[in-house]
Amino acid sequence: MAAANLRDETVEKMSAPFALRVHGRSGHASMRGIAGNALVKAARLVGRLAAFRPEPQFGPEAEAFLRSVLGEVPPAAAAVERTRALSPAAADLELGVAWLRHLARAVCG
Repeated sequence: MAAANLRDETVEKMSAPFALRVHGRSGHASMRGIAGNALVKAARLVGRLAAFRPEPQFGPEAEAFLRSVLGEVPPAAAAVERTRALSPAAADLELGVAWLRHLARAVCG
């Protein structure tokens, strides 16, 4: 019997090189009221990025894996728990999040 060419991809911690540019009038600590400080605006944006938790998404390979193991492709959160009940190692294989795909949603709200 020929070996199947299967792969399961998981995206975990990875670098996210991007530039964050904010605009505003520069200010000074001695005259706080003269400007809408761009640094303060950037802090709020960075806070939103840090708080963002995207929903896991499965690619075609993971969906095929789920169909073969569970007989269907349930929502991501349920899929992980159902697969974990069968095999903790299999659940770890299927759980992955592509953060960069969701950064635009985090920034745009």
